[in-house]
Amino acid sequence: SLLDGARAAGNPDVHVRMSPLERGKRLGPLDLPCHEEIESSSLKFLTTQPVGWDFAQAVSRFNANVSYSGLLHATTQEHLFAENKEKLISAGISSLISKEGDQESIPLLELEQQFHALRRLVASKAGFSCFTTLPGFREKVGWKVAKALKRNDDGISHAAIDMLCALMEPMHQDYDLRQEQLNKSSLLSSEKFLDGLLDMWTGLVVRQAGALVVAGVLDFLTFSLCSPYSETTDGKQFDTLLEKVAGRGRTLFRLFQHPSMTIVKGAGLIMKAIIEEGEEEIGARMQQLALAEGALPQHLLTALYTQSADGRFLTNRQLSRHLVGLWTTSTAPTMELMKRILPAGLLTFLESEDTVPNDDIDRLNTRDNLKLAMEADKKDSNAVLLAAGKGLATAKVAALATAELVTEKTYVYTDQAKKIAEKHMELALTHWRQRMGSNWQPSINWVRSDTSPSTGPAWLSKNNERPIVLRKRREHVKSTANWLLFYYHFNKDHSKSNLIWNYKTREELREGLESEIAAFKQARELSGKAMISWNHTEFRVDYNSLGEEIRIGDYFLRLLLEEDQMGGQESVITDSSTFFNDLYHRFLLTPKVEMKCLCLQAMAIVYGRHWEDIGPFHDTRYILAMLDRSVDRQERDRLVLFLS
Repeated sequence: SLLDGARAAGNPDVHVRMSPLERGKRLGPLDLPCHEEIESSSLKFLTTQPVGWDFAQAVSRFNANVSYSGLLHATTQEHLFAENKEKLISAGISSLISKEGDQESIPLLELEQQFHALRRLVASKAGFSCFTTLPGFREKVGWKVAKALKRNDDGISHAAIDMLCALMEPMHQDYDLRQEQLNKSSLLSSEKFLDGLLDMWTGLVVRQAGALVVAGVLDFLTFSLCSPYSETTDGKQFDTLLEKVAGRGRTLFRLFQHPSMTIVKGAGLIMKAIIEEGEEEIGARMQQLALAEGALPQHLLTALYTQSADGRFLTNRQLSRHLVGLWTTSTAPTMELMKRILPAGLLTFLESEDTVPNDDIDRLNTRDNLKLAMEADKKDSNAVLLAAGKGLATAKVAALATAELVTEKTYVYTDQAKKIAEKHMELALTHWRQRMGSNWQPSINWVRSDTSPSTGPAWLSKNNERPIVLRKRREHVKSTANWLLFYYHFNKDHSKSNLIWNYKTREELREGLESEIAAFKQARELSGKAMISWNHTEFRVDYNSLGEEIRIGDYFLRLLLEEDQMGGQESVITDSSTFFNDLYHRFLLTPKVEMKCLCLQAMAIVYGRHWEDIGPFHDTRYILAMLDRSVDRQERDRLVLFLS
């Protein structure tokens, strides 16, 4: 969490080392970046070491003088005697993979330094592209990482996985989605490697060890499976990896009990991807495990009670709210649990169609891949398509019906197809208007597809360049309940016949959830290796502050009578027939005259408002007999009121 917090605060250079930094090797203060000449010299020394230096010393000095976030001067300047930085970076990577030594016997500190040096080099755009363009780099890195993970050292494993994450997701600002796709395709091509990585991750989670390695693997999976990064993952590789991770569902749910907020967030993002994009059976299994593993009350607690100005906490709250919505969609056991936890009057907001001001931003989807793809191919757009893009603002309403269909198609741009594309470009791109804004230039060199083709269209083969294909996201499970309205009213006080909600009731709910989570954690720790599940069927929250209120069904009689006296309010009674029968049963069973009078008055109000739904009352003769025998004035008046 400390590492993630420092990076989120704007310090991308923070990282974890197995040994302290050798400050004597740094040619400048730690609080300032080194000069360009120092960076260039350190990079050159990787290729040709000065007299008296060995390769390990050159690598350690490179790491001491170059920021962990990558070379600050990684592009060739435009002047006469400018150095070709791309060639220097490529040469440095070649030296690292050719002079790495015996990976099975090399000292751990030297191996860590090599991974850190690779991480610094591939963080630049030139180094990022070397993974697929530099001969032998991909194979060497694969073997290097595989042998490093076999050492079973958390420090080495963390350094290796962090370097892989830099190859999965560009760490530089100038995004290249095509290169990102190529890198991902190479890294995810070996199922044996993925199985080994996931097995190591599962073992660490079960032993509750190696938090940095667990977080690194979660980052790797996030860049592969989670939106918006998953749009650049090959369709088949995405489905394969998603199935492998879903098969380790209990391991993923264990991470929701982890003390690190960063790990909880990473597990939540992957869980969101599994439920939304996995098969129906996988989604249903994850919903069942959310109950069995006690994840629902923990995320419900985060979703309801997180109040902070810190963006990281708000991101976790937004993620928890999304997961709660997914876990409760079309699952009867989960909704039954919600009814035992929350008042029925509060749950009615889920079915309401009212809207609330949404003052939050999307903190989960932080990158618009479509916009990046359009900008990458902006230079290749022809004049006709540019004109079509400028005319996007005047798109007709009829285009909306065909926009989704057209954008999903992969066009082969022959001469005839290009004419069709020019004719329908306005319709095809209307679907993305809200995401793209009005001032943009469409390009013919991109498309979304459910499966990524291995080669581009034929007309692009001349340039040896295929189009940027963005994988189309799936949403097999999507919540339709009005959760925004629910959370909006949760933090407000209510005093209505179907809902009494205030600070005391909110605190009682918080205490109930926290005590249940703590009890489940304690039971799991005491159970050792035995697998236990949360007994959610017996959990309920009692609101003791409402103990003095007379409540029948889901309604409070005192407030129902007050609302009738005030008048002008809409009825909040949903199942009037059931409520009327409950009132009548209480009237028959109670021996107290005061209670009988309250029930009769409430029955008169409910029947007067909902007589069409309730239907005829068949016990009129019994009510008349009670009126004839009544000796209490108040009871008599209430009987007359009901009969009238």
